[in-house]
Amino acid sequence: MGEKEINYNDLSKGVKNFLQKRGIQSQYDLDLFVNPTIEKLALPGKDTLKIAESLYNSIRQGKKIFVWGDEDVDGITSTFLLYESLKKLNAKVEWHIPSRATEGYGLNKNGIDMIKERGGEVIVTVDCGITSFEEAEYSKSLGIELIITDHHEPRNTLPEAMIVNPKVNDVGYRYLAGVGVALKFFIGIVHIATGLNPVEVIKTMPDSIIFAMIGTITDRVPRLSENRILVVEGEKYLHKSKRPPFMVLA
Repeated sequence: MGEKEINYNDLSKGVKNFLQKRGIQSQYDLDLFVNPTIEKLALPGKDTLKIAESLYNSIRQGKKIFVWGDEDVDGITSTFLLYESLKKLNAKVEWHIPSRATEGYGLNKNGIDMIKERGGEVIVTVDCGITSFEEAEYSKSLGIELIITDHHEPRNTLPEAMIVNPKVNDVGYRYLAGVGVALKFFIGIVHIATGLNPVEVIKTMPDSIIFAMIGTITDRVPRLSENRILVVEGEKYLHKSKRPPFMVLA
């Protein structure tokens, strides 16, 4: 990205060790660490915005969307962040969190059949899907569009679907949790729909960054770059929230 690297030779040994242990390599990294304000939360890149536009077009066309999650905290917060946010865009949307005990992890064909029976036309995965090759093919065979939002490591090849993953494309910081990916994707959708920037999106839908904070902390991803913004700013919004479950946490 052409970021100016920190000259560690100008620093004391203690400061140097502190920064290096936290993976802070550039002035940009250092600025985000010292001053992680919401104004520094970037829009996703053009590839992610193109996928966001596709989902927004599905919303405008009245297509029924299913958010497919995972039962850990990152997956649950990702699911409800995207579900509640899409509802505010007047999307026809439902959610499904599979039981790992009875359905296993990630997409499965029985679940896709259920979605088809309930009139689902678009599936958006959160915190899963990057290795769902057979399920992607099956969704396509049923005429269901598939958008995979995930943060896990991809294989050498990718499922045949639209993919939002910081290890694959330009959604944001490489080590975002699943909920961070979901938030950045949603920011992209709202930007396409309204032109709002990330700060304006968060102010309009403050619960989204609270969900992002909770999922980011519990998934134990590095608290650097955009993750640090989500944790620090999410906590501020948590203490201002009037939503009873969040008030208990505050």
